[in-house]
Parts: sequence; C-alpha cells; structure tokens
Amino acid sequence: MLWRKFATELIVAELLIIFVFII
Repeated sequence: MLWRKFATELIVAELLIIFVFII
C-alpha cells in the first residue's frame, strides 16, 4: 500500500530527527 509506505517513511524520518536531537 502506498499510504502505508509513506507512513512508515514518515515515522522513520521522525525517529531520525529525534535521534539527531538526542545527540
């Protein structure tokens, strides 16, 4: 599903941003 792929990519991007903020 395209929407599911987009949602997972968005979650990964948010986790990456949070990871950068922690460091």
